[in-house]
Amino acid sequence: MLQINGCNRNMLEAYIDDSALENYYVLAGYIASSENWKIIEKNWQTLLDQYNMTVFKLRNEVTSGAKRKRCEKFYRIIEENVICAISVMVSKRDLTEVVNEVIPPPNVTDWNKLNNPYYFALRALVQHVNINLEKLGIDEHVKFIFDYQTEAIHLKENWKYMYESVTEDLRKLLDREPIFMNDNEKLALQTADMWAGFVRKWAAQGLDEPVKNLDFRAIKFNWDPKKDLLRAHISITKEDIMKEFLKAKDIHISRYLSYRFS
Repeated sequence: MLQINGCNRNMLEAYIDDSALENYYVLAGYIASSENWKIIEKNWQTLLDQYNMTVFKLRNEVTSGAKRKRCEKFYRIIEENVICAISVMVSKRDLTEVVNEVIPPPNVTDWNKLNNPYYFALRALVQHVNINLEKLGIDEHVKFIFDYQTEAIHLKENWKYMYESVTEDLRKLLDREPIFMNDNEKLALQTADMWAGFVRKWAAQGLDEPVKNLDFRAIKFNWDPKKDLLRAHISITKEDIMKEFLKAKDIHISRYLSYRFS
C-alpha cells in the first residue's frame, strides 16, 4: 500500500477550521491518515499537559516570545505526521461586490445569504484538495471534519449545494454530509486552528502567495520549518466567484442571470 509521510492512502481525514480578519476569510487545515492523527493527538495532549493548557488557540500564542516558542513544539508534531496542509482564502469584499452586481433569478428569495464566504471557500477547498491528491497518486475517500461553531448550519447547507453540483468522480470521494466536532474534544481540530491562523496572518502581510515560503518569521514566529511540507492553497478571485455564480446549477443562475453594470 502506498505510504506518504507514513500515512496509509485509504485512511485519510482532513480536519478544517476557519479564520477571519477584516477582508480575508480563510478555511484551512491538515490531511493525515487516521493512524497518524492518533499519534498527533497523543503528542498534542502531552504538550497541553506540560504547559497546563486546556486547548490550543493560535491567537493566545502571539502574546509573548515564550508562547511563540512553545507554539513551535506544537507545529513540530504536525510537521512530522501530516500529508499536507490545505487552505482557501476568499476576499469578502470581492464576494459582496459580485452579489451586489448580479441580479438574482426570479426563483431565488435568499440571495443575500450568498454573501457568506463559506460556500465558495468550501467548494474550492474540496476541489483543490482532490486535484492535488491525484497528483500524489491518491484517489481514495477523504473524510472532512469541521470545527463546530455558529456557522455550522450554513456550512451544512452549503455542503449540500456543493455535493450536488460537483462532478460524479469528485462526489465519490466525499461524504454526503459534513462532520462537525468540538475542538475541545477533538484535538486534531486544534491543528487546523493553527494553520488557518498562519494563513490569515500571512495574507494580512499582503503576500500574493501566502503559504509559498512557510515564512514563520514574517509573522513574528522566530523559527523555521524543518520540512518542506506539501501545501495546497488557492486564493479565490472576483472572477472565480463570478464563474461559480454562472455555473451553479442548484439555483439555475445560468438560465436566468443578467448583469447590472455601472
